[in-house]
Amino acid sequence: MISLVCRDNFSSYGLVRKGLLKSLALSIPPALALLALRIIEGATAYTGFNLEFPWNIFYASLAVFTYGPLEVFFIAWLIVNTDRVFETLDKTFSPGLLLTVVFFGLSHIILAPKGGVANALKVMLEFLVLSLIFKYTKNSLGPMVAWTIVNNQVARLLIGCLT
Repeated sequence: MISLVCRDNFSSYGLVRKGLLKSLALSIPPALALLALRIIEGATAYTGFNLEFPWNIFYASLAVFTYGPLEVFFIAWLIVNTDRVFETLDKTFSPGLLLTVVFFGLSHIILAPKGGVANALKVMLEFLVLSLIFKYTKNSLGPMVAWTIVNNQVARLLIGCLT
């Protein structure tokens, strides 16, 4: 809402065509590898929610479009705006990136208490990589797709809604 009211240029948050292929090429392969490992470990074996049509499709769509793109946009927004404060927009590894990734990871101790510190550290590492890809390519679309692929909440909702 802040970005809409302030009429921000959304290209500063990586919502552009430029760098898209590089962003996807750097983001998707590690995400697919991580997803494959999780499937092998059985980490995505979720039970259904017994939702009937069209509610199952509605909730599955929310999972895909909320937990992937919106979370990455939020992180990109925080990184860019924190870097504006520190005047470090041109740096790839910046205070905005570091602070945002650490606080987002730590928030998972509260938001996903069953995962604990191990989950928070895993989220920090995943978002450090995705945020570096965003800063390097200046495109957030690859990290959005990658986060949609590896986010356990997306898998839980998607599988749970469609079974």
